[in-house]
Amino acid sequence: MKAADRIEQLVEDICGPILHEIVQGVRQNVMRTGPSATEIVKYGGIMFQAKQPFCGVYAYRENVSLEFGHGHQFKDAHGVLEGSGKFRRHIKMEPPVMRSCTQGSFRDDDYG
Repeated sequence: MKAADRIEQLVEDICGPILHEIVQGVRQNVMRTGPSATEIVKYGGIMFQAKQPFCGVYAYRENVSLEFGHGHQFKDAHGVLEGSGKFRRHIKMEPPVMRSCTQGSFRDDDYG
């Protein structure tokens, strides 16, 4: 299977329709920003690399994470980077509907 096919299959396998849109948007933005970058399937997500890997996008049950292996070096003027490890930092992206559900703004009696 070609790398592009593996990437598309991974996106289909790990993403529901809501997260799929976020993952695809991240992929498009990364490739637009670094047109010489390539994608590879690694660590259960999609890694982007030029001469070496520089970030990856990973879909989880309730969010998509854009992860930077050397994110500790970034200036984070807007305070969007999360993580307190030695090197790695990430940006967690949650669809608004999921964020509302996970923050308890919906109750069982809302559907009743």
